[in-house]
Amino acid sequence: TAYEIASCLVGSEMCIRDRYIAVLENVPRLSREAVDTGMTFFMKLAHMFSQLSYSNIKLAQSLSERDSLVDALRESEERFRSVLENSLDVAYRRNLQTGCYDYMSPVVEQITGFSAQKMSAMSINEVLDHVHPDDRPQVTAELVQAFETGHGTLEYRFKRKDGKYRWLADHFTVIKDQNDIPLFSGGIIRDITRQKQAEEALIRSENKFRTLAENSPDVISRLDRQNRHMYVNPAAAEPYGHSPEEIVGKTNSELGMDPENVKFWEGHYENVFTTGKPETMEFHYKSPQGKEYYFNTRIVPEFIGGEVSSVLAISRDITDEKEVEAKLKEAYENLEKLVEERTTQLENAYNSLKESEKGLAEAQKMAHIGNWYWDIATDKTYWSEEMYSIFGRDPRELAPSYNEYLSYIHPDDRDYFDNATMKAVNGKPYSIDHRIILANGEERTVHIQSEVMYNEENIPIQIKGIVQDITERKKAEKALVNLEIARKKEIHHRIKNNLQVISSLLDLQAEKFNNRKCVKDSEIMEAFRESQNRVLSMALIHEELHEGREIDKLKFSPYLEKLAENLFKTYSLGNADISLSLDLEENVFFDMDIAVPLGIIINELISNSLKHAFVDRDRGEIRIKLYREKTGECIKNRAGSKKEECKPTSFVLAVSDDGIGVPESFDLKNPDRLGIQLVIALVDQLEGELELKRNSGTEFIIRFKVEEKQ
Repeated sequence: TAYEIASCLVGSEMCIRDRYIAVLENVPRLSREAVDTGMTFFMKLAHMFSQLSYSNIKLAQSLSERDSLVDALRESEERFRSVLENSLDVAYRRNLQTGCYDYMSPVVEQITGFSAQKMSAMSINEVLDHVHPDDRPQVTAELVQAFETGHGTLEYRFKRKDGKYRWLADHFTVIKDQNDIPLFSGGIIRDITRQKQAEEALIRSENKFRTLAENSPDVISRLDRQNRHMYVNPAAAEPYGHSPEEIVGKTNSELGMDPENVKFWEGHYENVFTTGKPETMEFHYKSPQGKEYYFNTRIVPEFIGGEVSSVLAISRDITDEKEVEAKLKEAYENLEKLVEERTTQLENAYNSLKESEKGLAEAQKMAHIGNWYWDIATDKTYWSEEMYSIFGRDPRELAPSYNEYLSYIHPDDRDYFDNATMKAVNGKPYSIDHRIILANGEERTVHIQSEVMYNEENIPIQIKGIVQDITERKKAEKALVNLEIARKKEIHHRIKNNLQVISSLLDLQAEKFNNRKCVKDSEIMEAFRESQNRVLSMALIHEELHEGREIDKLKFSPYLEKLAENLFKTYSLGNADISLSLDLEENVFFDMDIAVPLGIIINELISNSLKHAFVDRDRGEIRIKLYREKTGECIKNRAGSKKEECKPTSFVLAVSDDGIGVPESFDLKNPDRLGIQLVIALVDQLEGELELKRNSGTEFIIRFKVEEKQ
């Protein structure tokens, strides 16, 4: 039927052909035209139904896609809102038609102190009222410009709810309609207070650096990885021969530096760029004007993002120091030559003296010495038994009076002796030689030496002395006495000359720097003064040996006392009340091998205390102790020799003060001061031990051993 055909067409755009024909066969032939007409209608109707079905399917698909898009949009909006509300930056959108905010993220309360609702309710003028008065004109001008360009960036100080100002950065965009009328503005506000503070600190730091650099006498330059100068200070103009403006942007090669020096510098720059570690070197440079310079340069890396981006080179002109060093070296070499010559002469004189002393010692073994005294008021005398033997008199006789004694003297020598005696009565002791006549008429020569004794009123009351028969060695003694006098005078003269040469050289060198303000109180002048003190400590030893009875051994305690007093005078501390406490064992004798290094050690330690221990102190005390810790025992030689073998005696020398003490960083094993280095070297020379204590000041304890001759 037609319904079945239509039904087939509606169900599918194409029916099965056989079914269509079968249906058609059932239709009467007379109705086929009507059927064709109906079929045409139904075909059109089926096509319409098909199009409608297809449209319904597409509509269902579109609705499904729309729902998915809505869900995705809703999810994206939720994610975006979550990001905005948890961001440290403030996101906002303002409706420019109503003047109100459509949205303001909650974090605005952390930055401004105002809630998002409070900020959203503020008008543009209310917001501007919270902008710092100094920033408002700039903000207003930039807002006007932003409405024209469609975007803008503002930086201003915003007054928080608590009254404090914070720096804010506002990056925003203006949305306009087709008529170019602004509709909305939206953007991000960020708190840049810390950034601004860092920038201000950086500016202050850069200004400070620039002030220091521009006024520094050192040459300061900054170079990039291509070894081009990014910056140089004015001090670079003289050695480079160019102004700073001419130097910036150029390499050393482009500035005319010779290739060898260019290679030297670039090698050090490359090391710093590669290793990231500073380097220090000395550099000799000849300027374009021909002047020679010596620089001490330190190159340090500058980092950006963990990598070395540039290097900073600081060069100090040490040309003057090099010249001084060369002159000092020359003076030292000349001084060494002079000292060597003087030492050779002294050694020759010393050897001659030793030979003379040997002969004198042998002669003294055969000498006879007697002692006597004379009471000036009573004219009574006393003679020892040896005196009678010398004068050939009977010991049973009374000692002669003064006038009787004069009769024993050779007539030609009586006035000479009498004058010497009268001078002794007036307080001037004598030591003379004169001839005597023995009872048997024999003429002999004696040496007489006296000492005057005084009472409480300082009036001479007695003269005592010794007499030695020097007849047999008189001729030899004349030569020996002359040699002895010459020896002492020569030794004293030569040592004095040597010390004068040393002192004069040091004074000449120091005088060159005396009028230089930058050097006058520097380490150079301090080095000269320390060297002079060391010379004086040695000179004092020779002075004590010359004035004392001993020639080869020094009575150390008096010497130490004089040395300390001299150092206190040298290092005057103004109003500071620095006292000296001495606890020194008496009758301590050292030979030159011990006395000289000990004297220098004491000089260094006392000088160090006087210079450094009492800084900003009104008073203080320096203590020196010297004592025997253990006396060496002596035993006789088993072979029966008269010589004795003695174990060394242990001594302790302690130098301490109650000053500020040495820094905790001070390392006795690795000192940086020449004085302490010298002390350590001399203690090692003595084969001693050095100990440092830091209790209530500083104490150096030195233990050493000496073989004392009995």
